[in-house]
Amino acid sequence: MSNRLVALVSAILWVASASPALADWITVVDDAIAGWNQEYGTNVQVLDWIDDGILFTEGERQAAVSAMTEPLETWMPSGDADVPSGMTALRIADDPGISPVDIAAWSAMVDDLVEVGHRRLTINWTKAGFGNFTTICIVNDVAIVYDSMFSNAGGGGIPSPLNRRCLDYRMWWIWERFASSNPADWTRGQITADNNPTCQNGQVIACDKSCDASMTAGEARIECRSQQVPGTQCCQLEYNWGWATGFKKIALGADGFTLEIEGIIGSSGAGNGSCTECCDPVPAERKTWGTIKSLHR
Repeated sequence: MSNRLVALVSAILWVASASPALADWITVVDDAIAGWNQEYGTNVQVLDWIDDGILFTEGERQAAVSAMTEPLETWMPSGDADVPSGMTALRIADDPGISPVDIAAWSAMVDDLVEVGHRRLTINWTKAGFGNFTTICIVNDVAIVYDSMFSNAGGGGIPSPLNRRCLDYRMWWIWERFASSNPADWTRGQITADNNPTCQNGQVIACDKSCDASMTAGEARIECRSQQVPGTQCCQLEYNWGWATGFKKIALGADGFTLEIEGIIGSSGAGNGSCTECCDPVPAERKTWGTIKSLHR
């Protein structure tokens, strides 16, 4: 009997009256597996999964958390989201530069996420040049709660058209990446930049801007600056952005504007670009152009 069928039968028997939602987590797990193998499966692939059952007691919950947060056994993605073929996996202990404080904070986060009543799965992986390893995946009825590989596998893209925005970068969960290729459907996070010059009678009064970055279970950041283009009634907005998961961090460069990705445990991305917005005597005819450059780290 297949893992899917065993898990579905188990879920149905767990309650007296089953509902369609009971199978939702299976779909999400299957999408996460397909998403990883499709996006990042060159060096590391998911083989299959096993349903370990419901965490019925606090002891079972604590045992799961303890196993999930052991640095010698916990695997996370390691790589650049813009180079999918280079994505691999490393154990937390493989990076001695990770501080005990950061590990403690991450362990506390996992502890907060896992609850009695959640379901525990074992995900079986294989890594080229290494062999097989496992992760513990915790799910509720409808979603993945946490898995050290799936939850730290990130990426993103830009919807088309931009709808006059300088930047509208959307981030996905690995299961969303497989379920939809449309960035408008991705919900993990968003990084935006808008160039909003204040104009009066065709003249630039102020080069206003609006930039924002947010990401669930990760860090996202954007730095922006806008200034009037000499000899024109236009404002040019420049931006640098980045995101990181796992134990990677985003640092501000020495110039106070560029961003740098630090660390090796986790996935990350970064980019930069600019756009120019000009005043016009007829506001509805303002002209916009720009460029978007992407460089993931």
